Amino acid sequence: MTPRLLHRWKSFWLGLFVLLFLGWAWTRSLGHVDGFNWMRKGIMITAGHGYGSIDLSWDPSRAPSSLEMFQWLHEPITGTEVPEFAKAVNWEHYESQIIQMQVAYWLIILVFLLLWAAWLFLYQKRERRKSSS
Repeated sequence: MTPRLLHRWKSFWLGLFVLLFLGWAWTRSLGHVDGFNWMRKGIMITAGHGYGSIDLSWDPSRAPSSLEMFQWLHEPITGTEVPEFAKAVNWEHYESQIIQMQVAYWLIILVFLLLWAAWLFLYQKRERRKSSS
């Protein structure tokens, strides 16, 4: 019995869907900043994407308060030139913040592409071995 062709694998189409979504998100982040701010009991968490990268920061240095807030961010990028290839990983640490990091979309796409290709190769190799025995 011959193994199924590559275009008949669910993992191929799922990986292609994820790759297209990441590409769309990258191009969207070059023109818009999207994300959220969440503050609760003096801890502020910010996550989103813009300028070609995904951003995350966690700041517990705010004074404890009863203020709770959740705010969506959606702003177009205007008046600045956005680099298509941002710095791969930007990890900054300040005394008040625990985490502030940015990961470029091109790096996420590259890592996903390598892992997906390795998965497809090993899966095909296993299927061929099963079909030959």
